[in-house]
Amino acid sequence: MFNQKIPFADYQKTALSVDASGFNANEIVKLAEESGMRYITFVAKYFRKKIRKS
Repeated sequence: MFNQKIPFADYQKTALSVDASGFNANEIVKLAEESGMRYITFVAKYFRKKIRKS
């Protein structure tokens, strides 16, 4: 939001539509192993301030 100068209203719309329903760590790890990767890092961001739906 800050680096790309995205207006807060646009960020809010996008943030409300993002969910992790399609996230499958097992598939990602399998792909990484098959590709020869030795390490993998997952990063999650926790937001303290909740975005209210308007």
